[in-house]
Amino acid sequence: MWHRLPGNIRTTNIGAKFSVKAENMTVRVHDMANPVQLFHSNIPVVLVGHFSGQIFISHQIILKHVATYIAAHPDRISTVSGKKL
Repeated sequence: MWHRLPGNIRTTNIGAKFSVKAENMTVRVHDMANPVQLFHSNIPVVLVGHFSGQIFISHQIILKHVATYIAAHPDRISTVSGKKL
């Protein structure tokens, strides 16, 4: 799982540029779609795309949502039927 490094996101006219890190490896990413609103530093992400040389070209960002979000914001979560948890 990759984590976006703090303070390094730059928006472009077609997406964003940023770096991610896993273990001791850092990879530069050029995202070709708009990053999702919850895309912040140190949030685990899955990037869909391919490498072009040393840069990863991403066309989708998938965020990992953790159970602590539900515990911290129970008023924001509802079931498929629309009922609050």
